[in-house]
Amino acid sequence: MKRSIYTTVSVLALLSAAPAVAQSNNSTVTQAGSTQTASVTQSGSGGQSNVDQDGSLHDATLNQSGTGNGSNVKQRGINNGALVTQAGTSNQSGVDQSGDDNVATVDQSGSGNASNFLQGGNDGIANVTQAGNGDSALVIQSGDLQQAYVNQGAGSSNSDA
Repeated sequence: MKRSIYTTVSVLALLSAAPAVAQSNNSTVTQAGSTQTASVTQSGSGGQSNVDQDGSLHDATLNQSGTGNGSNVKQRGINNGALVTQAGTSNQSGVDQSGDDNVATVDQSGSGNASNFLQGGNDGIANVTQAGNGDSALVIQSGDLQQAYVNQGAGSSNSDA
């Protein structure tokens, strides 16, 4: 009989402790149109993500780990894609795409990095990799067939493209 009581008490203790280790991440996905895909994976704590898609055939994938990372993706038009990967602490990313067939890729690690993309037109490619602390990147593209690649490493640096 004692064994059964201890088992019940142990299970109750684990169940009551579960909310205390919640990760407090938040994600909002809003989609209008047809054939939209959004995938959000969050681990760590304090992650915030927003995906807003309108049109058709958009794809957004957000992967957040670490603490206090934030990402906003807005896609309009047809067949735009965004891939955002954030690890570390307090990294921020914004992607705003309109037009057709644009691709944006963000890879942030470290702490306090910020990147913002504004792509208008068609067939644009923008890629930002930030692996240091306090890096900042702004990519603005209009017109067709535009490409921008930003790679920021250790240390603090700023880029406009």
